[in-house]
Amino acid sequence: MKLGFCYKDSFSTVFKFTAFVLIFFLCLYIRNVILSVAMLLILIAFEKSFFIAILLLLPIVETLMVFREGLTITKIFSILLLIYLVAHIIRWKKIHMTKGLGVIIVFLTWTVVGIFNHIVLFPDGAFSSWNYAQALYEGVIYAVSKIFFAMLIYIYLMDETQEELSQIMYFSSKSLTLGLIIVNIYFIFFGYEQFAWWSLTRVTFLGADPNEFACLLSALLPFSFWVFFSIEAVFWKIASLSSVILTIYSIILTLSRGGLLTLIFTLMVLFFLFLKKGRGKHYLLIFFLSLALVFLTQFIDISQVQARFSSTWIQNSLSKLTARRIDWWMAALEKWLERPIIGWGTSATMLQEWLNFEKYGIPTVLHSIYVEIILQLGIVGIGLFMLIIMKAIGGIPNILKQTSEIRSLHIIIPMISLLSVLFAGLSLSWEWKEFVWFLISISLAYTDKFTRVSCEY
Repeated sequence: MKLGFCYKDSFSTVFKFTAFVLIFFLCLYIRNVILSVAMLLILIAFEKSFFIAILLLLPIVETLMVFREGLTITKIFSILLLIYLVAHIIRWKKIHMTKGLGVIIVFLTWTVVGIFNHIVLFPDGAFSSWNYAQALYEGVIYAVSKIFFAMLIYIYLMDETQEELSQIMYFSSKSLTLGLIIVNIYFIFFGYEQFAWWSLTRVTFLGADPNEFACLLSALLPFSFWVFFSIEAVFWKIASLSSVILTIYSIILTLSRGGLLTLIFTLMVLFFLFLKKGRGKHYLLIFFLSLALVFLTQFIDISQVQARFSSTWIQNSLSKLTARRIDWWMAALEKWLERPIIGWGTSATMLQEWLNFEKYGIPTVLHSIYVEIILQLGIVGIGLFMLIIMKAIGGIPNILKQTSEIRSLHIIIPMISLLSVLFAGLSLSWEWKEFVWFLISISLAYTDKFTRVSCEY
């Protein structure tokens, strides 16, 4: 199987990328949900390969464009895309039943069982103001819909040929590189807000959680990294290097410990990946020299970064070091032991907030994908989730064996991004986040399509 495809940017391709940049910039500038969705749909109609880049960029900027409470541009765009995917599947009637699709369906089924568990089996009187309608809404809208949408994306991508999927990811990597430049410039100069955190001043994207914003940026970094090492054109060298440097700078500005650790983890994986192939070592030198220049500028206060990891308020206490996450995790695991097999039921926030309110008087989520899944869905649920993850990232070693060219590794870039997200998920409540399930479905499809490990029946 040949993984390497030679693409050159023709005039029409340059025009498409120019349109992408202008439209995405206009979306940030006008901040109008309806107009932005309309322009993005036109862009996809013009070039379908942009849909992955748009899906992955929207969660970063969605706090700028909220139609009404709880209804962001990401959700509206996803709903419209879901309708298109359903129509596409019905029209062509092509569904290849693979092992990848099978594990998604099984996990989806268990999540539905979890909703029943949450509503029917939850002990009476456990919480005097328990809202069962809200519990049903959370289970269906926040959990089941994300998995169902991921399943549709998987089916759609599996219907494409290997060459088509390769071209889609080639387009996506370049588009995400340009998109990250726009997001970071907008954030650094216009779309930021500052807030005091103890004795420090932290910065985040307008309306966004700084930890989530930083981790999302880290997760998209591999796409720019691949462009930098693989595309020989001077423009793309400059664009990708600018994207990487601006992204790292933005992450540092947030002073997010989780974001910084995720950044380090992602860079380590990428460094190993590209160095392993023995190509572009001189580019590595350029990259890290450029990174060093960013750190030496007057725009970064290194002392504030150091304070996030060494200040007195986090010393001598594991609870303070983890911002009380360890307390919430221990409370969750204690509760999980009461129902280790099936868990306490599918929930977005209600179950977790109830648990911590009962234990500590603080209604807060647990800040961990894995702890929240095992609390909600038990051993069965966490086992199925990890099975999906293992299949999604299982393409990395197989594809690495099949190709010796770095330019062909764009196939595994979404899998590297998924690894970054899973690392960030150690301390973030992302089990039902759209971005995570987008990457799961994309990675699973590329793994099954390019490693031929899927079993069709």
